[in-house]
Amino acid sequence: MECDLTDFDSIENHSIWEQKIVGSGGVAIADLIKKLSNEDWVAQGREYVEDNSICPFCQKETITEEFKKQLESYFDTSYQESTDTIKKMKEDYTNKTAEALERLNEIIKTEQNNSQTKLDTENLKRIIETLRSKINANQQKMLDKSKEMSRSFKLDNTKNEIDAIKDLIKKANEQIANYNEMIKDIEKQKKSCKEQTWKFLINEFKSDIQEYNKKYCGLEKGINNLEKEISENQEKVKKLENEIKELEKKHGKHKAHCQ
Repeated sequence: MECDLTDFDSIENHSIWEQKIVGSGGVAIADLIKKLSNEDWVAQGREYVEDNSICPFCQKETITEEFKKQLESYFDTSYQESTDTIKKMKEDYTNKTAEALERLNEIIKTEQNNSQTKLDTENLKRIIETLRSKINANQQKMLDKSKEMSRSFKLDNTKNEIDAIKDLIKKANEQIANYNEMIKDIEKQKKSCKEQTWKFLINEFKSDIQEYNKKYCGLEKGINNLEKEISENQEKVKKLENEIKELEKKHGKHKAHCQ
């Protein structure tokens, strides 16, 4: 039973989730943004004003190039790098956890249909549900973090569930290995038992076997002698028959001559 599970510690315990990621304080607009505590809202609104100079509220061209530059300066390279890191880790976490849960579901399905399974499937299902619940909660927190970079989030750690699942699968595999070794040993013992039985029978009836072989050899020799004697007698009979035929021929010629 193979299940190459890896834990997700490197993502779940990454410091970036608890970091309050804010823009640079070295621009004029920084104080206003911090005073209003609306940094995440401004960050999301950058996409709107990127190619537009019209204010979404008053619908007038109040978005100047200077304002745009200040926004870009506020959300500097460091801020963008953090954004990219969060996006990548969120995608990695989603893909890796989906693969792990799919593989675990396959194991459950297979082992539930296996009447000789060594896996504690009921316990495994309970642990998987806890794992799934934590993963869903973490994915939601990751989504929230990507929208609200200035907020701090603490992700649930799933290491205990991963370790418990690994332990259950390991125990099942050990039981399977032990069972297979036992079967091999049984076959080996059966073979040895047969060999020992034959040895015992041979030793137990050794004298009888020897006597039988002796009698058999004697009988075989006697039969061969009789067959040889019969063959010789048949040759003699054949020879006599030929002699009689010759005599009869001579006698017939002599009788004809006398007449």
